[in-house]
Amino acid sequence: MVSAIGIGGHWKRLDALMDKGFKNSTFYGNDISAVSNPVLVKNRAEVLSRAIDLDVNYIDACSGPEVVVYAAAL
Repeated sequence: MVSAIGIGGHWKRLDALMDKGFKNSTFYGNDISAVSNPVLVKNRAEVLSRAIDLDVNYIDACSGPEVVVYAAAL
């Protein structure tokens, strides 16, 4: 079964939530270097961990870098 609430579709707001060094535009497409931002990696691991604690079991990840960050967090 898939949880009623999923995680994903929120990358467009990361620049507002993260340090100024994160450029949102680098996250779309295949620029895997964007995932080396330590603030981003830490944030995604914390968000995903909390989601799992709340029984969220669906991740909507569609771009290469987004998938890489979530895979590392898992």
